[in-house]
Amino acid sequence: MKDVILAELKKIEERENVKIIMAIESGSRAWGFASPDSDYDVRFIYIRKPEDYLKLEGIRDVIEWQLDDVLDINGWDLKKALQLLHKSNPTVFEWCASPIVYYQTEEFEELKKILPEFFSIKKSLFHYWHMAETHYREYLKEEEVRLKKYFYALRPLLAAKWIIDKQAAPPMLFDELVSAELEPVLLPEVERLLEMKKNLPEMEKGPKVQVLNEYIERALPEIKSIAEAKEDTSGSWDLLNTLFLSMVYASPEYMENSRSCLTKNNTQEQYPFMHAESSENNNHFDECYMKEVYGSPDMMQGVSKIICEKDKILANETPMGCVYASPMSISNSTETSKINIFSKMFKRKNKNGKNNI
Repeated sequence: MKDVILAELKKIEERENVKIIMAIESGSRAWGFASPDSDYDVRFIYIRKPEDYLKLEGIRDVIEWQLDDVLDINGWDLKKALQLLHKSNPTVFEWCASPIVYYQTEEFEELKKILPEFFSIKKSLFHYWHMAETHYREYLKEEEVRLKKYFYALRPLLAAKWIIDKQAAPPMLFDELVSAELEPVLLPEVERLLEMKKNLPEMEKGPKVQVLNEYIERALPEIKSIAEAKEDTSGSWDLLNTLFLSMVYASPEYMENSRSCLTKNNTQEQYPFMHAESSENNNHFDECYMKEVYGSPDMMQGVSKIICEKDKILANETPMGCVYASPMSISNSTETSKINIFSKMFKRKNKNGKNNI
């Protein structure tokens, strides 16, 4: 099945013109209690071309690819994922902690490194409390209940207890949560239900499990009370902006594509400084190359003339090129410490010993 999923991810990249940086399993298979007929809940994060993020009409930040009896595939734009991470959205943490990873890149590893900076105990506790409370209230209070719904109440409840005890984001595997947080007296009932869930195509309705109901009813108000007493926290937008810029605008693939397009599509007569070796010509090249990096080749077709001067770049008929080629924009970008590629490329000295930018 992994090969089928990877093939679908490749189709998404080609048809949507995006780069996928991670793809994981997020449903019952990742939780460790899949039924024989459980589908595959594939979730991914992707990056669009830089110019897509600047379009005035906006662009959807989700891709809903496939939903059938076997595959449920959809993903989030990197920008959406980082905005939700700033809010300490537990879904982002769960995706990054999934034990089943179908595909990952270096960008995904960089994303995981900053997760602790944005973990909010208060927000996470309320999230898991709400999940447990909703499933319990809607599905488990009648005399006859859908037995599999116990897992959808117990898993978030145990995740909340993990957060309280460990002061950290919980794991996804249900067995790990059970081992660390479930009261031993409840283990036989949970194991009985778990065996049924894993081996039956669809768990039938049955009498409610009173001992589990009592446990849930006791735990819910305790978790809510602790959540209410916690102070809210939030991470830095600067860190997320730096990560976003480094992934979208400074990726080696994009920089190389931009340089290749510039050198391939223009002759020496059009841009003689590209083929020269002098310091002054290199400075001209840096300025015009920045324009090509921040304005896509397609958008730059409208540029009829590029004038490189000491402190400015003028471009006709390309607002996107003007915005990202302005000295202020370039200067601000180079001040972002983690995007080292900018500072190496655009802080050359001119012949007067002054920085171009």
